Amino acid sequence: MANYFSINNISIVSPTGSIMAFLGTSDPEGWVIMNGVPRVNSGQYNNLISMGIGTVDVNNNDYIPPNYNGAFLRGVGTSPINPLYIGETNAGQYQDMGVMNHSHTLSDPGHAHGVSDPTHAHGVYDPTHAHGVADPGHAHGFSTTPGTDDFNFSDQNSVADADRNNNRQTQNTYGAGTGIGIYAAATGIGIYAAATGIGINTAFTGISISTATVSAPYSATETRPFNYGVNWILKL
Repeated sequence: MANYFSINNISIVSPTGSIMAFLGTSDPEGWVIMNGVPRVNSGQYNNLISMGIGTVDVNNNDYIPPNYNGAFLRGVGTSPINPLYIGETNAGQYQDMGVMNHSHTLSDPGHAHGVSDPTHAHGVYDPTHAHGVADPGHAHGFSTTPGTDDFNFSDQNSVADADRNNNRQTQNTYGAGTGIGIYAAATGIGIYAAATGIGINTAFTGISISTATVSAPYSATETRPFNYGVNWILKL
């Protein structure tokens, strides 16, 4: 059976080694699905073998076609549109996936960090406010002598006046100090700032960064365009 037919020396069938998309699930006549599954070789794959397409199992001579499952096709060599787009050097070689260096722009039109203060108060805690007075015993002294104007008792009873005069002279020995002291240690007053009610919020920054998890029907393992699945078939 001929591998191709021609009319007026123009081939009307695909040459050996051609690849075509196919929606069937079994080898069509004159073609083999490129899925890497061994086929019994009774000579029909010899043209492919001679072209170096596929391999031969040395143990039983089975033909093993290339496995193009899950693969896109791409032209070999460098693109004439952009020299950065480079395919494999020879047909039949594969090229692994890659991601080109790129950057993501962060837009921040202007942002602010809000201060929330619903109930701002500095508390004064005073459970028992008292100023202590310490008086261990005190005396009012007089730095004077009898007969002065300070002790003019001419209008008083002479005996009573003399007694009072003696008492006051005795008090003079205690000096001028009262012995009274005022202490503020036990005021019980405390200033507390714990209940300020001030909170710093960063919700209104104006910055939006997307960290959404990729989920079905998308895959996190590759970047790909919308596509349909086909079987690639190889012309014998």
